[in-house]
Amino acid sequence: FINHHRRPNVRIRWAPHGTISQNNSWFDLSPAEMTIYKINLAFDYVAVRDIDINKELFLDYGEAWEKAWKEHTQQFYQRQQEDKNNNNTSSSYAAAETWNHRMAPLRTVQEQQDDPYPDN
Repeated sequence: FINHHRRPNVRIRWAPHGTISQNNSWFDLSPAEMTIYKINLAFDYVAVRDIDINKELFLDYGEAWEKAWKEHTQQFYQRQQEDKNNNNTSSSYAAAETWNHRMAPLRTVQEQQDDPYPDN
């Protein structure tokens, strides 16, 4: 995954036609027409400056995304504080780490052969 940063070190571009299954004819199709074909769109991450080995990749998601994210987090923390003030725990946030401790880990292929998941 690539995180947002105002000083990005990568940008996104459409892959060149004919590479990585990229087929530019898709740009002329409607969404309904795209459902009858296999995936034929791909994009590349292109470095905009030198990136050291093992360094994180950053992409500027744009001002609209950044504004929406700030509004979301402000509203999230406001709701969280309201829940706390009202002793309402039903909609309280639980971090991924909490869920990881509550849920059994996903089984490997071998584990599923020995102990398969139940039918749904």
